[in-house]
Amino acid sequence: MADWTDVIKRRELKGFEELTFATPADGYVSLLIRNAAGEGVRQLLASEYFPAGKHTVLWDGLTTGVLREPGKPVEPGAYTWEAMWRPAFGLRLRGWASNNGSAPWDSAPNANWGGDHGVPSDCLAGGDRVLLGWSGAEAGKALVCVDLNGNVIWRQTKGGMGAASHLASDGETVFVRMKGEIYRAKVKNGAYTVFGTNNASSLIIQDLFGMVEAPAKGQPDPIDFSGLAAGGGKLYVCGRAQNAVLELDAATGAVLRRLPAPAPGRAAFHNGNLLVLSGKEKLLAIHLAGEKPSLQTLIENLGAAEGVAVDSKTGRLFVSLAGEVNQVKVFAPDGRFLFAIGRRGGRPKIGPWVQDGLRNPAGLCVDAEGKLWVAEASMLPKRISVWNAETGAFLREFFGPTGYGAGGGCILPTDPDIMYGEGCEWKLDPATGHAACLATVSDQGSSFSRFLNGRQPMTLLMTSSGSNIRFFERLGPGQWKLRAAVRTTGPDKKPNPKKPQPGDDEPRTTRFWSDANDDQIEQEREVVVIPGHFAMSRGFHLSGYANVDCSLKGRYDNPPDEQAGAPARRAGARPRRYEAPAVHIPSAGFTPCGAPLWNLKAMQEIPEVGFPSLDDSVMLAASGSWITCYDRKDGKKLWAYPNTYSGVHGSHQATAPANGMLRGAFAPIGTANNPVAGALWAINGNCGEWYLFSERFGFVAHIFQGDKMKVQWPEKAVPGAILDNVPAGAGDEDFGGSMVQTPDGRILLQAGKTALWNVELLGADKIARVGKGTLEITPQEAVKAKALMEEHSQAASSGKRAVVTRLAQKPAFTGNPAQALGGNPIEFGEGAGRVRAFLGYDAACLYLGVEVPDETPWVNGADAPEYLYARGDTVDLQLGLDESANPRRTEPVRGDLRLSLGNYKGKPTAVLYRFVGGPGKKTTFSSGVVAEYVVDGVQVLDQARIKVTKANKRYTLEAAIPFADLGLTPRPGLKLKGDLGVTYGDPAGADTAVRRYWSNQQTGLVSDEVYELKIVPANWGEWQFE
Repeated sequence: MADWTDVIKRRELKGFEELTFATPADGYVSLLIRNAAGEGVRQLLASEYFPAGKHTVLWDGLTTGVLREPGKPVEPGAYTWEAMWRPAFGLRLRGWASNNGSAPWDSAPNANWGGDHGVPSDCLAGGDRVLLGWSGAEAGKALVCVDLNGNVIWRQTKGGMGAASHLASDGETVFVRMKGEIYRAKVKNGAYTVFGTNNASSLIIQDLFGMVEAPAKGQPDPIDFSGLAAGGGKLYVCGRAQNAVLELDAATGAVLRRLPAPAPGRAAFHNGNLLVLSGKEKLLAIHLAGEKPSLQTLIENLGAAEGVAVDSKTGRLFVSLAGEVNQVKVFAPDGRFLFAIGRRGGRPKIGPWVQDGLRNPAGLCVDAEGKLWVAEASMLPKRISVWNAETGAFLREFFGPTGYGAGGGCILPTDPDIMYGEGCEWKLDPATGHAACLATVSDQGSSFSRFLNGRQPMTLLMTSSGSNIRFFERLGPGQWKLRAAVRTTGPDKKPNPKKPQPGDDEPRTTRFWSDANDDQIEQEREVVVIPGHFAMSRGFHLSGYANVDCSLKGRYDNPPDEQAGAPARRAGARPRRYEAPAVHIPSAGFTPCGAPLWNLKAMQEIPEVGFPSLDDSVMLAASGSWITCYDRKDGKKLWAYPNTYSGVHGSHQATAPANGMLRGAFAPIGTANNPVAGALWAINGNCGEWYLFSERFGFVAHIFQGDKMKVQWPEKAVPGAILDNVPAGAGDEDFGGSMVQTPDGRILLQAGKTALWNVELLGADKIARVGKGTLEITPQEAVKAKALMEEHSQAASSGKRAVVTRLAQKPAFTGNPAQALGGNPIEFGEGAGRVRAFLGYDAACLYLGVEVPDETPWVNGADAPEYLYARGDTVDLQLGLDESANPRRTEPVRGDLRLSLGNYKGKPTAVLYRFVGGPGKKTTFSSGVVAEYVVDGVQVLDQARIKVTKANKRYTLEAAIPFADLGLTPRPGLKLKGDLGVTYGDPAGADTAVRRYWSNQQTGLVSDEVYELKIVPANWGEWQFE
C-alpha cells in the first residue's frame, strides 16, 4: 500500500474580480457567489485549504462548472459573496453494534466478523478453535475461525461472492460447501489446499452426483445438497433429493461409494459411524464398516430438525429444531431424551430481547471446553449463541455482521448510546464501545431510518425502503409499538403483457394506516387509500424524506392515463412520457394513541424531493447531475452544486479523489443546524467519503477518507478512537448512514459496512463567517469571462501516447529499468506515489520495467492465479492487438488482452486474460452485481521472465513477455491501443484497495471483482513501437 500523503495544494484561480477574506487559523474555506435574486451562481471555493491570515482570490465571472468543463459567463450586474471558515473536522468512534469482531472493520486479518449476505449457518469445533460459517458473503467473510472465547484467529471467503453454509473437518482440513462446490482449507491458518494430484481447487457437487446439466432456472434442485461430514479419511456429501450420501476420498475427492439414506440432511461423523438427519424427523446412524453399510434409527419424531452434533467426550447427541420449537434437544448416546436447551418456542420475532431463546437454530457443535455453539439462521439480527452443553445454561452471544452496506441504522438524538439497526434496538457500553441488543423492533429490513419527534414527549422511529414506510413508538428501553405505515399495492411499474407477473391485476394504490385503537393491527377504518404509488425515494432507497413533524416528501406516481375516467390507451400505443411529480404531504396531527396522521388533501407539488432542514424551511435534493438547495416554502433554488459520477454506477467511472469532487454520491441522510452556516446536510457516497453541505455556503467538507492510499485505521477499536482517515465503512458500496444532532448541538453519524458505527463529528461548532462583499460584473468583464471559458475548454486532454523503445540487445534485469530499457518513462500518480514505467521490445519479447512506491511492497493474497488482480499488488498491462478495431469501443473484441503480474504464493506470476477467443481456460467470474462474467481464455504464462526487487517502501518489477504468448508480431511504427497500471493491496494484504493507471482514469471501483476485471479500451492511450 502506497503512502501518497502530500503537501496540501490549492488551486490557483484565474480571473479579474478580487475577493478578500481573513482566516483566524489554518483551515478550510468555502465561498459562494450569489446573483441579485439571491441564487448561488458560483461555488468559487469548496473547502479549500488556507493558512491563517489575509487572502485574496479571483473570480473569472463564470458559473459553477462541472468536472473539467468550465461554467458559463454570468450576466452583467450586481453580485454578492460570502465565505465561511472551518477547522479540520475530526471523527471519533463512540462504539458499534451488530458485529462481534475485535474491530468493526477490515484493518487486520483477525478484525471484523462474518458474512454480510447470508445468515449464520454452521459451526464446527476442533481442539482450541471453532469454525463458523455464514451462507453468503461479499463484505465480511463467510468462514471465520475463532478461539474458544470467540476471538478471531483468521477469516476467509473464496471468490468475490462466497459462502460457507456447511462445514466438515478431519482435524487438519476444513471442507466448505460454497453454493455448488466444495473447497478445502487448512484449519490452522485458512490457507487453501487442493484435492488430489490434479490440484483441483474445488469439487463441483453436480459432477459428484453425476448430473450432466444444472437445473433450469426456477426448476427444483435435483440434488438438494443438505449435509457435509468428514472423518476416517473420508468426506461425506448428502443429497436430500437423491436419497443418498456420497462417500469420497477426502484427499483426492474421488467418489468411493454411494450410501442410500432417506432424505438425508446435516450429518456428523462419530466413532466410525455417520450420524445423519433424515427428513428432518429422524436421526439415523449409518454404520460404515463392511461393504454394505447398515442403517439404524436412533431418534424419531423430531420435527423440523436442522442440525446435529456430538460431544466427543460424553457421546451426547445434540439436535437443533426450528419451526415452532426453536430449541436444541439433548439425547444420550443411545437416543434417550435428556433435556432441551433454550426456552420452548424460542425468542419472539418482535419484542424485548430474550437471550435464552433461540431463533431458527441450524448448525451446531460442542467445543473442547464443553460449550455448545449454535448458528441461528436468522437475518434480523444474525446471532451465534453459546450455551453450557452440560446444563443448558445460556453463556453468551455473538452478533452480526450487518447486511451488505449496513443500511437502515440511526442514533437516538436524546440518548446517543441508543441505536436502531438490523431491525433491533441496541445500547452501547460507553466504556467498551460494544452494544447489547435490547429488542427486536421490526422483522422487516430497511434501507434508511430516522428518529422523529412525534407527539411530545413521545419518540417515533421511521424506517423506510422507498414505498414501504413504517413508524414505531419507543415507549422505553426495549419497549416498542408499531404506530403507522405507508405502503403501496399493485405492481411498481405498469404491467408488461408480454411478461406477466403475479399481482399485475392488483390496483396500484397507496395505503396510509394510522393506528387509532392502540392494537398495532391494521384495520380498514384506520386506512386512507389513494390511487397511484407514493414513495419517498427510488433506486437503492438510501434516504427517507420524513421531517421531524412526520410530514413526508416523495414522488407520487399516478400517471394521467391510469386515473379514473382517463381514455383507454389504444392497443400497441407507446406510453406517454410521464415523470412522477415530487410532492409534500403535510402532517395532520396524531391519533389518541400517538400514531401520525397525514393531510392527503393538502398534498402539494414541490420542485424536487429533498431532505428538509429541522425547521422545514429549506431542503436539499440530490437528483441526477446536481445537488440543489431549495427554499421549501416557495420552491426557489438557492444554489446548485455539480454531482459528478452520481450513484453506484456513476462511481464505477470515477477518477481519483479530488477536493470538492463528488464521487458516487447517494442522497442526503441527515441534517443539523449551525448558527453560521444554517442547515447542514450529510450525503453518503459509494467511494468511502461523505459530503457536507450547508444552506448558506454550499459545499462544506469531505468527511471520512475517500483516498484509499491515505487510509489509517486506529490501532484498536475503542471509544475515542480517531477515525479522521478511515472510509465510511469499507470504502466502496457503504450504502448505509445517517446523521443526527443532539439537543446540546453535537453531531453524530451512523456509518459502517459490516457494523453500525456510532461516530461523533468534531469541529462543526467552530464554523465562522470570514468575509462577505459585493461585486459588479460589467459588460466588458462578461466578454473577459467568455474568453476565460474558451481557454478552460481548450485545456481538455487530447489523449496519451507512449513509445515502446526498440532494443538492440536483450536487456539484463538489474533492478534499474531506466538503464536496461532506456527511452522516456511513462509516469502516473502523484507526489511520493508516482509510478515510473519503461517499455521496450525486440523480435522475441515485450519488456516492462516498473518502479512502484508501496508501503507494503509486492503483497498479494490471491487464492488462485486468476484472482491476482483482485487481491493486492500487481502490475497490469492492457493491450489491443487489432489495429482496425474501433478505438472508442467500451467492450473488448478479439485481440484485446490483459496481463496481470503479481505475487502468487511467493512466486512472480503472469496471468493473461483473453476476453474474446484465443487459447486458455474459459473462466467464469462473479460478483454482487454480475452473477456470471465469462472470460474466454485465462492462462498462466510459464515462459514469462519476471524479476522483482524490493526496497524500502517500493518495488521494481522487470519482465520479459514472449510475443508468441501474446499472439503479436512487432514491427517498427506499429501503433496499438494500450494502458499500463498498478494495483495496491489493503492493509490486511487480502484485497485490492486502489487501482492507478497511466491512461484510464475511471478506476475508482475496487469493490466488485467483475468490474475490476473488465477492460475499457476507449480509455486507453496509444503505444507506438519505435
